[in-house]
Amino acid sequence: MSRLERARNEKQKGKKKSGIAVGIVLAVVIIGGLVVFGGTDLFTGAFEKNEADYIDLEQSRAFIDIFDLTYVRVYINEGAEVEEVTADGNRLEYNTEDERWEVTMSGYSTGDEVLVTVVEKGGEEILQETVLVVEEL
Repeated sequence: MSRLERARNEKQKGKKKSGIAVGIVLAVVIIGGLVVFGGTDLFTGAFEKNEADYIDLEQSRAFIDIFDLTYVRVYINEGAEVEEVTADGNRLEYNTEDERWEVTMSGYSTGDEVLVTVVEKGGEEILQETVLVVEEL
């Protein structure tokens, strides 16, 4: 085999390796794009206000005390107006001093789930439903 033929063979091997590398990188980029943008609606945008914008999930909690009373405290994000908040069908009262919706219930234990429902102001449309897990105090 001449030097020219060896050089051609090496060049062909290099092209195959670079083609495989480009294919792998392209596949990773496509999969990453599907993961990132798969759940968004491309027509309305990724940052449109959705149902999760009513309840402040970082502050809202359901917890149980040593007397087996369960306290549900739901905070509504600033600017959102709601008519009613319920937890497993129990209506929460608005506490103006602490600016939160709250109710005290019984019959729950640590790890139970409480379904919180928010109804819009002036209507009967459900704005958001979320589940809070009862924690120990």
